[in-house]
Amino acid sequence: MEGLAKQLASVGTPYFFLTIGQNSGHYCTPNETYDKIVGISPSKCAKRDLIVDLAAALAVHRIKMMVYLPSGAPDQDPIAMKQLKWVKGGKDRLVEFQRYWEDVVRTWSLRWGKNVYGWWIDGFPVGKMYRSPDAPNFASLAAALKAGNPDSLVAFNPGYLACHSEYEDYIAGEINTPASLQDADRPLGRWVERNGHKAQFHVLSFLGKT
Repeated sequence: MEGLAKQLASVGTPYFFLTIGQNSGHYCTPNETYDKIVGISPSKCAKRDLIVDLAAALAVHRIKMMVYLPSGAPDQDPIAMKQLKWVKGGKDRLVEFQRYWEDVVRTWSLRWGKNVYGWWIDGFPVGKMYRSPDAPNFASLAAALKAGNPDSLVAFNPGYLACHSEYEDYIAGEINTPASLQDADRPLGRWVERNGHKAQFHVLSFLGKT
């Protein structure tokens, strides 16, 4: 951790994302709510909380800790998918799953508090799953993500450069071909707008060849 923090500091990194977990069902931090819902024993959540430990190492260099998590259940873990009531690729409302997932992310957020400055939530369906006036929706998910730190920033990734929801603070900005970023994709200023809501312009890409 200290080695990574020093490397990041040496190039002037202001913030750093770590993946909590993705499709395998393994997570680098404990979550008792997740364990209770999926009922897998032994737990696939780590006993050590790598997020807390790394946040402390980064804080020495004033680097902000941020985290990545998919918007859906781990789709390579059939038990977790079943218990969380998740349907892969679904664009319609999945109210049971959405409530479960909010409980899971709220547990993490409360656990970390102000150690975590922001979230990058991946794989958002473009359909009506979260676009509902009634919870669970974008508003209730954002509230769960910010439960431990109301000042943390949230982005929802639909896979293109746009403000996806009025409840996000910055755009996810995933772009796989940086050279193709056209002038038309760049905002005239700092903010990207959606229905009068302003979100910080942000791009996620890579530095190597792939």
